Amino acid sequence: MIIEDLIDMNNASVINTGKPTYQQYDGSRSHLDVSIVSNCLAAKSNWGALNNTLGSDQCPTVISINERQLFSGQLGPPKFKLSKADWRRFKGIFNEKLSAAAMHDDTIIV
Repeated sequence: MIIEDLIDMNNASVINTGKPTYQQYDGSRSHLDVSIVSNCLAAKSNWGALNNTLGSDQCPTVISINERQLFSGQLGPPKFKLSKADWRRFKGIFNEKLSAAAMHDDTIIV
């Protein structure tokens, strides 16, 4: 009941379809995963679970949100010209940020 109350209080919806996501050692299956989105995204969301556990006891879940937005008058996300990227500068900035983060958190795995 606590989860249901939180979902209601936050204007959210569960988008699971009822397909099981956990396979027990005896082959039986259960529903362990819960995918929650805001009510305004629920009608635009699709939820699925892959049939292949990929060697785990969990089936990967896939959530997609089918929302078309306008970006600068065009449909779809912006397009980038990767051939014009300054990769050396990008790498330098990335390494600086990573080093700064590593000084504050020793759990970073690179």
